[in-house]
Amino acid sequence: HVWDNGTCICGAVCDEHIWENGYCSNCLAEHDHQEFDDDGKCTVCGYQYYSVVVISDATKEYYCDLYEAVDNAPEGSTIKLIDNCGTWGDNIYFEKSVTLDLNGWTIDCVSSENLVFNANVTIEDSVGTGVCEYIDLEFNTLCTINGGRFNSYLSFNAEGTTAEDYLGENKYFYSLGEVCATEPVDASEATNL
Repeated sequence: HVWDNGTCICGAVCDEHIWENGYCSNCLAEHDHQEFDDDGKCTVCGYQYYSVVVISDATKEYYCDLYEAVDNAPEGSTIKLIDNCGTWGDNIYFEKSVTLDLNGWTIDCVSSENLVFNANVTIEDSVGTGVCEYIDLEFNTLCTINGGRFNSYLSFNAEGTTAEDYLGENKYFYSLGEVCATEPVDASEATNL
């Protein structure tokens, strides 16, 4: 058989779908994902459909990308990664105070796109292997770091910005306006630059 989305060119129809990562391994039919587990995977084929969940009070809302999750997250909620995410073309602006749980996943900032905090944000990692990079702290914001690994820098773009690293294990390059550090510093040393 020569299959095209569940039907052979001879007219035969696949009567035994074996779903794997969004497709039937017998006939290449694409699965229409409708039911998901708590990790954002389709319960039928196992495809990782969602990458972020926003937890607020007793509700959970799932999103395919970090941009949408951050835009829709209520004040005080937790944005929890359930897959790797990235800044695929633009900065991601945090305008509300939230907790960002890396949950063992990575936020990959490409090119010059950063996570920009215009509100107080707490970063944690409930699993212990999460990675984040390129964070810009704007005017009078506080970034509280309770977990995760940071591969790059915190940029302090205005007076009154603060970072507190309760683990004390991360080192950062920082900048304040045009002044940039040439050696990594602890976030605790970078308070109110």
